[in-house]
Amino acid sequence: MQQLDEIKKCIKQEVEKVKENLLKSRSKNSIRFFLDSIKDDIKAMIKDGLSYKQQVEIINRSAEKDIKYNTYIRYVNKNVLKDNPKSKVVKDEPKAVEKRVKFVHDSMPDKSHLY
Repeated sequence: MQQLDEIKKCIKQEVEKVKENLLKSRSKNSIRFFLDSIKDDIKAMIKDGLSYKQQVEIINRSAEKDIKYNTYIRYVNKNVLKDNPKSKVVKDEPKAVEKRVKFVHDSMPDKSHLY
């Protein structure tokens, strides 16, 4: 039983090391991991009415990260706003396009229309 507790403790330590390395890294997975860890703060900033640009600036400044605006928007749309259907942008259905009559040139004129 004591060995099992030691194994669990070692596993927890290794997981913490991996988390720390992910937070320090600049890889794609590390950015997502970081944003997942502050998801509640992101929701609070959206609720407070801050623009996405302001949110990215605040996050980059406070966490010393370099998260791009497009990356942040993609993350927010896929992970934060997915629970709130009112926040998603709904595209309007395309309007019906009127059919236009095409001009057809006939090189042989109809004689009944002449003179």
